[in-house]
Amino acid sequence: MKKVLIGLLSLMAPFATATAFELSCPESIALDHQSVKLLSPDRPPWQFKVHEQSQYWSEGMHLFDGRPEELMELKPEQHGDKQVWDLQTLVSANGAWVACQYAGTPARYVQKLPEPLQQCSVSLGKDGRQQALICQ
Repeated sequence: MKKVLIGLLSLMAPFATATAFELSCPESIALDHQSVKLLSPDRPPWQFKVHEQSQYWSEGMHLFDGRPEELMELKPEQHGDKQVWDLQTLVSANGAWVACQYAGTPARYVQKLPEPLQQCSVSLGKDGRQQALICQ
């Protein structure tokens, strides 16, 4: 009986995957537009005015090979309603980073993903928006 149980467990092992973590972007952010730097000082004096909108909504998550400012965005594979990134083949020694992008602003939240990771995926909701990022 013990041998049969051990045999069954060993057959199930390849299908058992532990989730390393789940990550969701904040749904919206508010920006404080207190200062701006004018890059062309030879222009006439401009006044800084803030557009009425100060709250920005999440557009989704983007994965990068290295820091997002290096612009090495990783393209996911589409599997039905799920986007999948195979990090073992896509990521160099720079490590994988995730960025939460917000509509109407270049502002984004970024963080480095812990190592080692094999894969990250995100499901798309009925509205086509990304749900939580699940990495393992």
